[in-house]
Amino acid sequence: MWSGGAALRGSRPLAELIDVVSRSGFSFLIPVFFVTSGMGLDISAVGSNIWLLLGFVAAIALVRGVPVWLRERFSRTESGLGAPRDQVALGLYSAAGLPIIVAVTELATRSGLIEDTLASVLVAAGAVTVLLFPLIASLLRGADAQNGQAPARAASAAQHTP
Repeated sequence: MWSGGAALRGSRPLAELIDVVSRSGFSFLIPVFFVTSGMGLDISAVGSNIWLLLGFVAAIALVRGVPVWLRERFSRTESGLGAPRDQVALGLYSAAGLPIIVAVTELATRSGLIEDTLASVLVAAGAVTVLLFPLIASLLRGADAQNGQAPARAASAAQHTP
């Protein structure tokens, strides 16, 4: 299958077909997957396991956000983000994640590897990161985020990178 796709890759009709399939997937199929996954969320399980939810949110921040912050803080990245609050904001933006959590918990639940309760708490933790981490990051950046100064610095640094 892979070789057939590679052989046809240069043809114009295939490019148009890939474009149509991509649009269909991103505009219809993927949203349907997330909506149906959200419908299976057990809110009462999440509410009764609030400490587990908070633990998962902290774990997501630790595993996904802290490495990005450490890299930005203690190495030369040429991003132009010199202010510690901008570096923390970058870590928070990087830590926000829901799609992979939804997909993995869906597969694990269907395979019987985890229970619905745990899956609901994990998905809710991912949703919390998507809702709160960018908000906290934008509050940390304050006036710079509103004026667009930090992104301009990062873009300028990226242009001057050899």
